[in-house]
Amino acid sequence: MKWLNAPRPWILLASLSVNLFLVGLIVAAVTSGPHGPGWHKGRPPPPARHMIRALGEEARPAIEKVMSAHKGEFRAAGEAHRAANEVYRAALTAEPFDGQKLTVALAARRQTKQKMRQLMDKALVEIVAEAGPDARKKLAEMRRRGRPKRDREHRRD
Repeated sequence: MKWLNAPRPWILLASLSVNLFLVGLIVAAVTSGPHGPGWHKGRPPPPARHMIRALGEEARPAIEKVMSAHKGEFRAAGEAHRAANEVYRAALTAEPFDGQKLTVALAARRQTKQKMRQLMDKALVEIVAEAGPDARKKLAEMRRRGRPKRDREHRRD
């Protein structure tokens, strides 16, 4: 049992390195944001990244210009939609159940979703007008083929 009493600096070093690694993972997860590192530090938000991926890097300047010009509108519409969703969930789970409140909440939710779609349509028109005929051709081809299965499965409303 003499080996148990002998100093083992490598065990301490290994333990320290594992702990530092785990702390680093936690810090990276907390500071990187929900959509990956840097998305809030100059990197375009997820909808713009998807459009860039679909239309190609040559459309990036047009996409970033239009999306940043409408950033405030998109943010306000998203907040209104989240608030409408909360009212909808509250009306759905309220006791005693009130069908009229749920009907009003569904109508409000539908309106906020419509507003977001109108904003996206407006931005899309501006993007393809600025990006040019190649972007329009790519969009037409994408619409002909339909949305990739991966995007349909992971879509959020």
